[in-house]
Amino acid sequence: MEIKETVKANLIRLRREHKLTQLELSEKINYSDKAVSRWETGEVTPDVETLAHLATLYGIPITAFFLAPEEQLSKKEKKAQKRAEKNYKRTQKRQAKKSASVATAPSRKPKDPARARRAALLVFSLCFLWTLALSLFFILHTSGLKGAWYTFIWAVPATFVCLLFYFNARHAVTRRVFSSLFVWTALVATYLQTANWALFPLLFLGIPLQAIILLFPFLKKKNS
Repeated sequence: MEIKETVKANLIRLRREHKLTQLELSEKINYSDKAVSRWETGEVTPDVETLAHLATLYGIPITAFFLAPEEQLSKKEKKAQKRAEKNYKRTQKRQAKKSASVATAPSRKPKDPARARRAALLVFSLCFLWTLALSLFFILHTSGLKGAWYTFIWAVPATFVCLLFYFNARHAVTRRVFSSLFVWTALVATYLQTANWALFPLLFLGIPLQAIILLFPFLKKKNS
């Protein structure tokens, strides 16, 4: 029997022994089913690399493709071959389970030290701001000045300014929320500070400012 015929016969035999169709085999070795069909018809003989890949898949030495049926392995060798095939299948299943567990496992993002520093700076700024507001309140109150409680009113928009600096780089929605809160609280604080009821229309200034805050990101995207 010629080598080409021997290889062809062994390709057919091994595929059938492993209960694989030509399409299933082609998917396992990343070839087309037409290429597998051409091998088994003898039209084309696989190269050495392809035979080595097939030998690994079947758990046999590459020389087995060049042996005639009467020269095939002995019973002991066949048992060893079957053991190798089972071990190969177990290894494939373990690898599939590992890859599936890795794919489903949530990815852990590395901790950002800069973010921790910004958070610490935010907490420090807010503590300092409200300590300053409380100190000014006691100073003004003990001095007998009226309107000492305005320090707390102005501390509210100042708080939103600190939050705006913290959320400046990311969190576009949160940034817009704090911008809106800053505008409205600053207008209310100004109105209360003046204590002039005639300045009530000043609060309507918040409407166009609110519209600018909401529309500015869309205008920015359009210009870019």
